[in-house]
Amino acid sequence: MRNAVPVCLMVEGQEVKRYKNIDLPDMLKEVEMLDFHFNVPENGKVTFEINYAQGVLPEILKN
Repeated sequence: MRNAVPVCLMVEGQEVKRYKNIDLPDMLKEVEMLDFHFNVPENGKVTFEINYAQGVLPEILKN
């Protein structure tokens, strides 16, 4: 697997921020997630989606 898989932070089904997995901030470990998906579409572009409740992500992660 590649070293830098995209990780999408999702709130209410909308992407609010995208990181490479190697760039994820440590503060995310402290935020409770609702759901997690590992997507491998036909085009082969692997993506992780982490779903959070409205208002739980620190503002710094949405900029």
